[in-house]
Amino acid sequence: MRIFEIKSDKFTGAVMLKFNDDGKFCSIDFSGSGVSYDQMVWFLRHLPKTADEIKCYSGTTFVEILDSVTFDAFWNKYDDKARSSKVKTKRVWDKMSRAEQVKAYNYIERYVRNIPPTVCKKYATTYLNDQLWNN
Repeated sequence: MRIFEIKSDKFTGAVMLKFNDDGKFCSIDFSGSGVSYDQMVWFLRHLPKTADEIKCYSGTTFVEILDSVTFDAFWNKYDDKARSSKVKTKRVWDKMSRAEQVKAYNYIERYVRNIPPTVCKKYATTYLNDQLWNN
């Protein structure tokens, strides 16, 4: 399974496209995006048939979502080394399923983007324990 997150300045959030192991399109998820009805229709009319065609969307950025993530990759991307405990965070990380680890990793950018200016980022351990990506 290959998953791509598509972002654009024309909508908030991201649209997720999934492709099976053969690279063929299998699903689209608008739930994490702020696309309008007309934008949904446009996406559905212009769906790529294969993962190789995903680059056809001009004016968008796309990122392939990983199916496994190391703790060090999470630790570096979350980037709260001065305040968070690496040891405590690793203990929580090791108890999580691989799927939850990937979700936590992929949600970091959205979480950081939505932190109000007067609020501090959560400690890395708290971020993992609160499972914000499941809200």
